[in-house]
Amino acid sequence: MENDIYFVQLFDIYKGLLTEYQRELFSMRYSLDLSFAEIAIETGASRQSAFDGIKKVKEKLVEYENVLKLKEKYDAIADLSENFSEEQKRALDDIIGR
Repeated sequence: MENDIYFVQLFDIYKGLLTEYQRELFSMRYSLDLSFAEIAIETGASRQSAFDGIKKVKEKLVEYENVLKLKEKYDAIADLSENFSEEQKRALDDIIGR
């Protein structure tokens, strides 16, 4: 479960770098909570193909994070901002687009 949250966070950051098909696969699994068998039915592929596709998307997300480190930076900013005033937090939200 905790690992799933990590991948959903990475997806939120890097989904624009994935293909439409990769975004659909990931969304079916983690947003719609479909099983691999259900994804296979939806996509017309095999269960193994659905599993492999999700696995490749997760590998891509980790690869992007290893290179760009956007989640790591975002988490560091969030940790630092815990001591900010409400005005500073709003200014930070405006800067990072939350």
